[in-house]
Amino acid sequence: NLEKLNAIRLLMKKEPKEDSPYLFVDRFYKQLQERNVNDIFTKAAKRAGIVVPEGKRLRVYSLRSVFETQMGNAGLPQTWIDMMMGHTVGGSRGKYVKPPEADWLEKAREVEQFISISLVQDRDAMRQNTTRQRDALELFMRLEEKYGRENMERLMKGYIDLRSKELEASEKG
Repeated sequence: NLEKLNAIRLLMKKEPKEDSPYLFVDRFYKQLQERNVNDIFTKAAKRAGIVVPEGKRLRVYSLRSVFETQMGNAGLPQTWIDMMMGHTVGGSRGKYVKPPEADWLEKAREVEQFISISLVQDRDAMRQNTTRQRDALELFMRLEEKYGRENMERLMKGYIDLRSKELEASEKG
C-alpha cells in the first residue's frame, strides 16, 4: 500500500534530536515500555487492515512461535531452536548437544532469509531499509493473524535473543 509506504518514509526522514541507545523511544528519547510498544504494534496492525477482536491487542512478543516454526522449516535442528529460545533441552540431549558457536552463527545466517528482518545497527541503516521494514511489518501482521498472539510473542523474543548473541560474537572477534 503506497499510503503505508509513504508514512514509513516520512518517519524515517525525521531526524532525532539526540542519540539514544534504545530502538523504541518516546518523544523524550526515553525507552518505551513494553506495553507502549505493544500498543503501537496493535495500532499499526489495525491501520494495516488486520482485524483485532474487541478487548484484544497484538503483542510483539507473540512473534516467537513463528520464529520457531520458520527455523524448523529452514532445517535448523530442534535442539538448537530450543536453545535459542531459552527452552530447557530435555533428557540427555541437554547435556550433550552443544553446537559450536561458529556452526550456530553460520546456520543462523543461512536461516535469516526465512524471517526477512535485519537487525538495525544505526539510524542510517534503518533509513536505507525502508522497504525491508515495510515488508517485515506486513509479514508480522500476516503471521500474527495466522499463528496467534502468544506464538508471535515467543518468535520475536527468540529472534532478538539470537541476533543479540550474533552481534556480541561479531564484536568479540
